[in-house]
Amino acid sequence: MTDTIVRLNVGGRIFETTVTTLRFDGVDNFFTALLSDRTPSLKDTSGAYFIDRDPDYFTVILRFLRTRKLDVSNGLQLTALYDEALFYSLDAVAEVIMRRITNPDQSGVGELVGPRLDGAYVNGENTKAIVFTCCGENDETEKRIIIVEDSSKDADPVKVDAFSQAKVARAATSLPSLWDEYNKVDYAAFFYKYIKRGKFLIRQEGGNTFLSLIVPGGEQLTQNKMAILACGAGELLFFASAAEGSFARFKFRSFSENGSDNS
Repeated sequence: MTDTIVRLNVGGRIFETTVTTLRFDGVDNFFTALLSDRTPSLKDTSGAYFIDRDPDYFTVILRFLRTRKLDVSNGLQLTALYDEALFYSLDAVAEVIMRRITNPDQSGVGELVGPRLDGAYVNGENTKAIVFTCCGENDETEKRIIIVEDSSKDADPVKVDAFSQAKVARAATSLPSLWDEYNKVDYAAFFYKYIKRGKFLIRQEGGNTFLSLIVPGGEQLTQNKMAILACGAGELLFFASAAEGSFARFKFRSFSENGSDNS
């Protein structure tokens, strides 16, 4: 491909750049496939390639392709920017963004003192929820957690999604006898089957909050699981593979509002 001007219409906003910039060191990506007609494409009335993505995030990505510098401002979320980089098959850019997520700059990072206690952090499928509760008795940095698995994957007659179950589990913590006598109380036995209790350790580093979840006898997904608290305590990012930069996203949902609350 020759170095020519390319017009892109990203989410209704026009961008002009060059083929060389979009090739980004000659590595194959979304744009090289688009410009070589190896992927289906649409053009607007002016002839610009139309890409149905967020133009604000594309602005940051295009600036990086031009300058090799990551400049995120205007309230944009790094996790969403990471998703955009993956969409454009810009693995090198995604790696830089992930390093910023895990080791954020001091500037522009809000102070995070810990996870919210008035709701649950729920994964996208609503099959797992995490509730953060009270402080430990002997260590101010040690706090209690409840990890909830939804019951729909099993043959139990009662089907409860993770968030709804987390609300009941949180209320049940005020009645310890329900846990102690679970063999004698049917609904307590149900919740005992799908709920694990443990603790988490919290530490501040580089303006960010890191959590280590520990569940005695817990499964691989929860035992000593490292997470980073992000987006004003509105999200938890669990790193499935630090080397690959992959993560699972848990978003906060308030018990009182019964809906999304990412403030």
